[in-house]
Amino acid sequence: MSIAKQLLEELDKDEKLSNEFISRIAFKLAQNTDIRLLVLNSLIRDVATKMDIEGLGDAIGKDIQELRNETKAEIESLRNETKNAIQELRNETKAEIESLRNETKNQVQLLKGDMIKYVDSKFDSFDKRMNDLNNRIDEVRYDMRTYFFGFLGGIVATLITIILTKFL
Repeated sequence: MSIAKQLLEELDKDEKLSNEFISRIAFKLAQNTDIRLLVLNSLIRDVATKMDIEGLGDAIGKDIQELRNETKAEIESLRNETKNAIQELRNETKAEIESLRNETKNQVQLLKGDMIKYVDSKFDSFDKRMNDLNNRIDEVRYDMRTYFFGFLGGIVATLITIILTKFL
């Protein structure tokens, strides 16, 4: 078995020994400038710089601002649509109310005309009855005069006869 395999087996068995070995290698790597530079260059590809973070912050800020502007525009659009819908509903309601008002006026006029015709026909009927009654009263009055004058004539004739028979 090779020495490298034996070393790996020993390190797997003893954790304390493994930690000691890694610490020594890390210390030696840190002391060697070339190796340190090599490790840093390989790590730097995965590390974000301050400029990277600032650029990302600016991009996120722009995205947030765009989203904010889009949201404001959408809200404004919805507000305008709502205003238009409300105005349209108001106009329709006003037109319907005006239509109902005109229809009601026409119905009232028709009803007024019908009521006037009805009342006029009742008055005409009443006038006709009153005229008939007046005619009957006039006839009764005429008959009463006739009877009265006939009766009065009979009394006068009787009185004249009595007077004439006593004086003659």
